[in-house]
Order: sequence, then C-alpha cells, then structure tokens
Amino acid sequence: MSKTLTAYGTVEFAPDQLQALSVQGEGLVTRVYVAPGQRVRKGDVLVELTATANSATELEHARIAVEFATKDLERLQDLRARQLATNAEVRTAEENRAKADSALANVRKRLGDTSYRHLRADLDGYVEAVHVHAGDIVSPGVLLVLLAPADKLRVRLGIEPEDLPVIHEGQKVVIKALRPGLPPQEGRVNHIYYQVDPKTRLAEAVVPLTGSSDWLPGITVKAELVVAEHRQVVTVPRQAVLSRDGRPYLFVDEQGHARLRWVETGFDDGQRVEIQAGIEAGEGVIVTGNYELSDGMAIRTSEVP
Repeated sequence: MSKTLTAYGTVEFAPDQLQALSVQGEGLVTRVYVAPGQRVRKGDVLVELTATANSATELEHARIAVEFATKDLERLQDLRARQLATNAEVRTAEENRAKADSALANVRKRLGDTSYRHLRADLDGYVEAVHVHAGDIVSPGVLLVLLAPADKLRVRLGIEPEDLPVIHEGQKVVIKALRPGLPPQEGRVNHIYYQVDPKTRLAEAVVPLTGSSDWLPGITVKAELVVAEHRQVVTVPRQAVLSRDGRPYLFVDEQGHARLRWVETGFDDGQRVEIQAGIEAGEGVIVTGNYELSDGMAIRTSEVP
C-alpha cells in the first residue's frame, strides 16, 4: 500500500499564466463588456474606448506634420526643377517626410484611426479581473483586464507545518473535487511555500492542473499526497480492527472459532489498515459482527471479496 497525506485546497488561476491587457494610447472607456469569471473566446470584445482630447490632438498634430512635410518636399522638388534648390535639400525634405509618415503610423497604431477602439481577447479563457469602469480615462500601459487560459489552473493546498518535512517538489498527488461529476486528477507538487498563513495556520503547496477546462476556479478539493510508494505489507479491512483501552485487536477464524489477536497497526488509508505484528498473511479475519464476539466463540463465516 502507499502511504499518503491528506490535504484540502482550492482551484485557482495560475498566476504565471495570467495575461495583462492594456492599450498603447490614452483613451476614454465607453463600455465594459465583461466581468470577472466570465468565459471569453479569442477575438471577443472586452472593452470599448474612444479618443480623449489629448489623444485626438496628438493624432491631429501627426497628420499636420505629414501634410507640412509633403508640401515642403513638393516645393523643393519644384525649385530643383528650376535649378533653385540642391539635391541635398530635396533629400533632407524626403527624410523629413518619411519621419513624419512613420510618426503618424505609430500614432495610428497606438490610438487607432477612428473615434472608437476595441480591446479584444487574444486567447480562449476566463476573465480573472477587470480594473476599469465606463467613464474612466486610462493612460498608456495601464492594466485594464487580466485573462487566464481555460486549461491552465492550479490547486493551492493547505499543509500542516509539522507535515512539511515529508512534502517535496515533484511529489505525486491525487486530487478529487468535493463535488460530483469531476473525475480525479493526478498531478505533482511544483511549489512549496514555507510560510504559515496567520489566518489558516497552514503552509501551502501548489499543484498544476493540466487539461483542466472542466474544473472551475474556486472549487474545493481533497488531495492525497503520496508520502511513500507502494510497499508489500499485511493489511486488513479497516472495520476488522477494534480497540480496547487504546490497544488494537481483531478476531481471526481458527477452525470455526473466533480467536482474539492483539495486533500492532501501521498506516491507515481509510479503507485498509497495515498490520505490523499479530497476524500472518493468509489468515482469515472477521469483519462483520466482530464487535459482538468474545475469544473462543463459535462462528459461521462467509468469504468477503
């Protein structure tokens, strides 16, 4: 049997997979289409913005600069045709117009060339957080929306401080959701936080969930961390072991009579109990009605699968 440690935790978005979305130019938020927890598809509109006075002025200045540079170039080309301007002056005017074109293209890329802009999702996933409201004026680079991939979740487990010595990165974990309909998942510990939360009095271990699109953030889970791999030991069903004055015992079938055996128990996985001393492999133990027996009582038995 495998020795396991039970811990409880919660499914959450993986912070290292979150995607922060912002805009490159100042804008006025006119509408927010999403809320935290909402599922979105790639290309969905998240936030609508319109140009502010400052951004409109910046765009207009860039356009005027292009018009001025174009007219200056045309003037010098005409003068050169009449031998009143040099080739160097014309080349300088061409460079100035190219710079103005580049500046306008950059402004259009940041601010758009229309009055409205849309911030769109560039992945399938969930909205983790929304940091703006309609009417907000946002600056370039300010965080507007956080997105999380639908299949990149993790489980954050609470660990008793005294159990930390047996927890390690790479440790196998079986995770079960405390709600019906979700099959168990296997994972491995990839982070351990050696700090006790003052509220929960627990340290934490993190297990990534892969291919977990059916699991939702906020779900409570039970996890079994494998502390020791499979060992060949003598085990009996948990209900076969009784206790008297704190000492474990059980009854074995000896030629139709119940014989009391004091035993030493080991690991208990909730279904079977390890017996370290007191019986040998292959002996028949009594499971049903054993609490009514006394040593030497005649019994009638049936095989239990």
